[in-house]
Amino acid sequence: MYEYQRSTDSAHRIELQSSIDRAVWDRGVASIGEEVEFQVYTHFVGDDSEAKITIKNRSGRKIDEFTARVYGNRCKGRWTVSDRARDAVYYEVDLREHGVKKDSEELIIVPARSITNARWSQSEARRGDILTLTADTENFPDGTEARIVIYEYDEDSAHDLIAELQGIVENNRIEVEWEYEYYEDTDEIPNDQEAENGYRYPEYIFKAIIG
Repeated sequence: MYEYQRSTDSAHRIELQSSIDRAVWDRGVASIGEEVEFQVYTHFVGDDSEAKITIKNRSGRKIDEFTARVYGNRCKGRWTVSDRARDAVYYEVDLREHGVKKDSEELIIVPARSITNARWSQSEARRGDILTLTADTENFPDGTEARIVIYEYDEDSAHDLIAELQGIVENNRIEVEWEYEYYEDTDEIPNDQEAENGYRYPEYIFKAIIG
């Protein structure tokens, strides 16, 4: 906080010193290809002042450069993590008109993570069948907690939640078992004749979620 103590019975000329309070990322960890936001907070910097932003690897080597504008003592923008980023990056913000610079905190770069190839152990099931639900993972450590969320499929995408199962990542895979039960009134289960006349059996989908 800035304080100025002067007499109140005369005019005084005061020069306010511009400064950069902090330069931060919107997160601490990101992967190549992700979009991240940077935010710079300043003191006594005029609106529309230019800020030069230079992205650097931990070694100090420049990997990107662009400009942004300060408004309300705040400057922000977005950056897509370059494939030239290594281990960790930071940015230098340079307010040339005001003669001040500051380095941001580091953004840690980790391998891209993904969940793919979600699949059922069989394409059809009857009540009481034990199904295995599996999804492949990439770059999640063993023991990472995961969820398998099962829905009854709806053509209009208004899927009904059926069950949520807990699992973990092990050997780049999430795998849980689920015992299929008929979730509607059993009186509505069709007989053979009704099935032949076009009854549509329920269909199910699931999502594998981490985080």
